[in-house]
Amino acid sequence: MQALPSMTLRVFRMKLCKAMKCIPAKTNMRLWLVMGNGSLEELGDDWDKRDLDWIGIENHSQLFFHILPL
Repeated sequence: MQALPSMTLRVFRMKLCKAMKCIPAKTNMRLWLVMGNGSLEELGDDWDKRDLDWIGIENHSQLFFHILPL
């Protein structure tokens, strides 16, 4: 998936929902970023207004996401 560094995390979540063919208003998405030491950092709702570049998401970053229906 391609994303611009200036894209907010909220817009990125919407893009993930579109790729997975789910409705954002009817799903609960949890997103984690794999850190350099192998640990996971959850990117909760408080990160939604941050740019992907600010968060540290760049080429070849690994992300895990989990989608649950509401």
